[in-house]
Amino acid sequence: MAGSMGSMYIGVSGLQSSQNALNTTAHNLTNLNTIGYSRQQIIMNDLSYAKISQTGAVTNTIGTGTKVEATKQVRDNFLDASYRNENGRKNYYLSQYETLSEVETYFGELESNTFSSNLKDLWSTIEEMNNESNSGVTRSAFVETANTFVERANQIYDQLVTYQTNLNDKIIDQVDRINEIATKIYDCNKEIIEAEASGVEEANDYRDARNALIDELSGLININVSENIDGSVDVYAEGRTLVSQGRTFKIETQLVSGDSNFLKPVWEGDSDNVFNLDKKPNTEANTDVGSLKGLIMSRGEDIPNYTDIPEMPVATDYATTALYDAAMTQYNSDVETYNNKLEPCGVSNIIATFDKLINGITTTVNDILSPNKKIQLLDGSYINVLDEAKAGIGMGDGNDIQGTELFTRNSVKRYQDPTTVTLADGTTATVRIYNEESATNE
Repeated sequence: MAGSMGSMYIGVSGLQSSQNALNTTAHNLTNLNTIGYSRQQIIMNDLSYAKISQTGAVTNTIGTGTKVEATKQVRDNFLDASYRNENGRKNYYLSQYETLSEVETYFGELESNTFSSNLKDLWSTIEEMNNESNSGVTRSAFVETANTFVERANQIYDQLVTYQTNLNDKIIDQVDRINEIATKIYDCNKEIIEAEASGVEEANDYRDARNALIDELSGLININVSENIDGSVDVYAEGRTLVSQGRTFKIETQLVSGDSNFLKPVWEGDSDNVFNLDKKPNTEANTDVGSLKGLIMSRGEDIPNYTDIPEMPVATDYATTALYDAAMTQYNSDVETYNNKLEPCGVSNIIATFDKLINGITTTVNDILSPNKKIQLLDGSYINVLDEAKAGIGMGDGNDIQGTELFTRNSVKRYQDPTTVTLADGTTATVRIYNEESATNE
């Protein structure tokens, strides 16, 4: 390639390579504000070398010009993976923040009529009752305030449960979007393979579109991406293949259980759970990633109540140490279940805590108006009965007997009808046995 023609060819190759570089620069400037666009860079390399002479062991060569080796995207795979992981983590907590912000509105904290004002009103009337317990006006005001308090509490509870159930719609939308993105990534894979099959072109614009889809997907679910030699990528979601070279794997929704209205995401075909919710998500294990999981964790898997919050046993409530130890063992197990299954679930935990609050207030008031005492029967067992020595008497027709509570239960009376029992000392007594509370008769 020596001579004027060779020199001209070298010059032409340099001009062509420079022109490609200028075109790439223009492409970068044109797409400066294009969302998802990655800056491209020309990689130049030498063309082959021509032998011009041989002197002993030394071969003299001359270059034949330059060429564009590749047009690469200026992206870093490590930074991409880090960004996508943190993007998923951000969306996990953002989805929980949004659900809790919605729950806040139900308590009226952003408005003038707050639930805390109902609590204050109830407390004020209780204080007035303490000062003027025999006043009919004070008692009537107390009953009216208590009724308003219960109505507001029931309204908030119903709104919370309705919102919890309606999160199913958001979960369905996100599952559908994940499947849609997976299909689009698969289509991009095919476009890239076809465009780069000749080894001449770089399908960078298709790669940009695919990267934008993968970035969006990373906000929805925890993913890992692996690029193949042909330019396609395999995408793994929560440890399972979502997109491969040959197909996409779909996610669908199904009921958590036969008696539940809540939906959970499962893999189509084998119905395996997409998420493992047995343990509380944490950053170290990288299990707090993706808005879909954030929504499911916020919602929970069932509608809880106050009994789902463990309450430490009191030793004096148990006849023997063995019974108390057994109760403590059960309590510790319940605490572990609560910490893993309920405490991380924002909406569910609020519902359970709110129910616990209302139950505690109503139970305390009732226990003051209709106190109980524990008695031992001849067989050694203990039962709770109305403490007639301390119980007051209600007002109005039908309330002129002891044991009249303020907050009545939905289905079961507070006390059974008068019953004669044999006490531990062999004597008999007519008592009104207390029906213990449960989630079904509160």
